[in-house]
Amino acid sequence: MILHVYLDFYLSHIKERYLFFKGGARSGKTFTICQIMQAIAIARKCRVFFLSPDYPRQSDLVETYINATGENVVGTKDGRVSILPNGSKIWFRSFDEYSKAKGKEADFMFFNEANDIEFLVVKR
Repeated sequence: MILHVYLDFYLSHIKERYLFFKGGARSGKTFTICQIMQAIAIARKCRVFFLSPDYPRQSDLVETYINATGENVVGTKDGRVSILPNGSKIWFRSFDEYSKAKGKEADFMFFNEANDIEFLVVKR
C-alpha cells in the first residue's frame, strides 16, 4: 500500500521534471518511491535508475525495493536489475566518481540519499 501523503504529493506534481521528497527517518519515503517507480515501469516500458551514494546503501535500497514491490532483483555484469514482465528494467547503481556515470541514460532516475551523491554524478 502506497502511503497517501507521498502519493498525493507525487500526483499533484506529476508533470514536474524534478521532485524532492522530504520527511523524517523511517517515514516511508523510499518505500513509497519504490512502489511508484514500479507502477510507472509496469504502465509503460521504460528504463529506471535507482542511484545510491555507495554500495552498502545500494544494498539497503535493493532490500527496500524487494520488500515494497515483491519483485526480484538479480545481479548482472552491469549491476543489479529488476526486469519486469513488460520488459521495463529498474537498475540499481552507485557511482563513486562522476566519470563512471558518463553515458548512462534512463527515463526516470531516483537519487536515494541525494545529499551524499556527488553533484557531478547528478549532473551527468
